[in-house]
Amino acid sequence: MVLLRNTRRTRWLWLSAVVLMTGCSTARVYRSYPGTAIDRTTTLVGSRIPGPITAQVLERQNVRTSFLGRVWPGQAADRLEETGAVLSDSDGLIALADLRAKQARRQELIHRQTACELYLDAIEAATAYLARTPTLAVGIEPIGPQEQEARRAYNAACAGFLRCSAGTTMQLDETWVSEQAARGVDIRLRNDPALWQASRFDHFYFASDYRVLGIQNPRQNDGLGVPLIAERRTPPFVEPETVSGEASYYPLGLQAYPATAVIRAERAAGGKRRSVTIELHDPMRTESIDFPGGMRPLAYDLTTPLAFYFTSLPLPQITQIGLLRPGVLEKQTGLYMLHPYEPGKIPVVLVHGLWSSPDTWHQALNDLRGDPSLRQRYQFWVFFYPTGDPFIYSATKLRESLAAIRQTLDPDRTDAAFDQTVLVGHSMGGILSRLMVQDSGTAFWDAIANRSFSELQAGPVQRAMLSKVFFFSTEPSIRRVVFIATPHQGSTLSGALIGRLGNALIRLPSVFEDIQRSLIDQNDPDFFKAGRLTATTTSITQLSLKSPMLTALNSNSMPPGLPYHSIIAQAAPGPVESGTDLIVSYKSSHLEGADSELIVDGNHACLNKPETIAELRRILHLHLRELTLPPPDAIAPNAGRSDHRAKN
Repeated sequence: MVLLRNTRRTRWLWLSAVVLMTGCSTARVYRSYPGTAIDRTTTLVGSRIPGPITAQVLERQNVRTSFLGRVWPGQAADRLEETGAVLSDSDGLIALADLRAKQARRQELIHRQTACELYLDAIEAATAYLARTPTLAVGIEPIGPQEQEARRAYNAACAGFLRCSAGTTMQLDETWVSEQAARGVDIRLRNDPALWQASRFDHFYFASDYRVLGIQNPRQNDGLGVPLIAERRTPPFVEPETVSGEASYYPLGLQAYPATAVIRAERAAGGKRRSVTIELHDPMRTESIDFPGGMRPLAYDLTTPLAFYFTSLPLPQITQIGLLRPGVLEKQTGLYMLHPYEPGKIPVVLVHGLWSSPDTWHQALNDLRGDPSLRQRYQFWVFFYPTGDPFIYSATKLRESLAAIRQTLDPDRTDAAFDQTVLVGHSMGGILSRLMVQDSGTAFWDAIANRSFSELQAGPVQRAMLSKVFFFSTEPSIRRVVFIATPHQGSTLSGALIGRLGNALIRLPSVFEDIQRSLIDQNDPDFFKAGRLTATTTSITQLSLKSPMLTALNSNSMPPGLPYHSIIAQAAPGPVESGTDLIVSYKSSHLEGADSELIVDGNHACLNKPETIAELRRILHLHLRELTLPPPDAIAPNAGRSDHRAKN
């Protein structure tokens, strides 16, 4: 890790970060309480006060085991079973599930094994009630208070059993299964292709144990099951050469995915042993489950695992190092999938801007993945790159990453969804995205040289690198681009004091200096245009209003037939044509021929604004409507492949 000296120059740069940073809002997640109790947010089980349905049953059956309104749950449950009220009363099973879960909660501090047994009793009772109350189609059935309370009791009992038997940092491995077998509970972890495999993860956490800050509109759903965070840890700075296949596109250090645990429990013959089946559903693929009584919606929490992932990374340090010491993160440059690859889903590649990181997309990812119709048809990837490098070089890395991931995941090119890829770029990320869909011709080389590339004197390695950087073609798989606050014509900030200060602090990788020195030594003095090769070229200098690279970029038009859209921020009221987001002017962000252009109120860091995200949703829905591509496997709720589950 690079440490930055606390010099006066660095302090000035840090003060300017408020202006320079393009996505400064960061998601955070905190443990909200120790986790010794079951989910207090969805049920009254943690209390001795009976739920409303339970209270009505006890009143109807004249079961009086209370003191000042507080029910002794064990005694009340026993009375209901002894008198047969559990079966004779239409809501008796709900009351039994509620009371047994309350009793189990009290037993946790006394005898954990007994508590686990009682939680399983509650699961059986709630399941039995749901089994005899068939549902209508998922999403349109009216949810009555009985159904709602039965689901809550079931979820609370499932969470209680998992906490009681596996703790709050769960390892659902063979050791745990063996421990439960020794206690008379035979557990089977279902490993169907559509389910997460417990063996692929190091730990599971209860999503309800965490509080998320920095992400609005949490994407959660009340249904059946216990929302979890599935965590898999990997070495944070493993050499990329040692990782191959799909695993090379998973985040390094930690992967965190949403999961939902569903428990099916029953007594074995003789009633001495329990048979428990645990299913770990992936809510990114499954919205409803087949449960006794019919299909019911799956409970999920998509927001907390996302924040958990971003919080696990030292993103503020990575952001600073990526700008000031880009060479340190060169090997980490590339595309990253936030969920295992799903054939048939269209890639949406999010490209962050200057002095930023993939965390800048946390709100957009939360909202876009939270839209069921979008997550059924799209998979969201992020491109990470150190932002101090010249953007034309970073664009080369993005181009290589797009080609490599296609070769890895779809070598036979049978996945038509790959050919409908959408790029979304913010700020300088929009420049990188634009460089994916334009032919270079000789414009970029002519911007620095007076002679043709064929006359260049250089070694084979240097020549190959320069050829990739300055000569490229449109990426045919890209079918739509969205530009957000993109400085197509440059930014005045680049030449201002802040820009010059930031540029002075950037230390480019030595390979750039070596190439410059070698080219100057091997070629005639007039081969390159004056100052174009000898001057230090960083991302900031390339974003200046007089940047030859931007001049070359704008000398070529966007390819015909490619839809592209602009989202432009305006920091103050007034004429749009003279507006600015404090970093980029409207004239610079405006791109002729765009299929749509939306002006949003705000500054350059406009990514998390509701208007921006609403426009992204509109564009992605538009993209779907204009496609002839069929849904992946008709998006069957449980379609999937086990070999695409977090297995690096």
